[in-house]
Amino acid sequence: MRTPWLAKRQNHKNVSQLHYARQGMITEEMAYVAEREGLPAELIRTEVGRGRMIIPANINHPNLEPMAIEFCSMCGPKFCPMQTKLEEEALRELEEVLPQLK
Repeated sequence: MRTPWLAKRQNHKNVSQLHYARQGMITEEMAYVAEREGLPAELIRTEVGRGRMIIPANINHPNLEPMAIEFCSMCGPKFCPMQTKLEEEALRELEEVLPQLK
């Protein structure tokens, strides 16, 4: 899946998603995660660059499907206040999450 993406970066010294995010670059993996998560690619890049999101996409495993591991991603807890648009929805989500925290 990622072989063509990785080929473009094969001569780079540092090929981590964190490195590219901090350079202001949106990689194909970040764009893929953004589409999968339904979030803007720039938000994914920013979160990866800040170290608040990880995209485990090792170059030695080109067939891995990129995913995000973060508080507000599909692979994290199911509560994300950033994506909640209405106060009612936020309150419903809090009612679901609070019992899990006890």
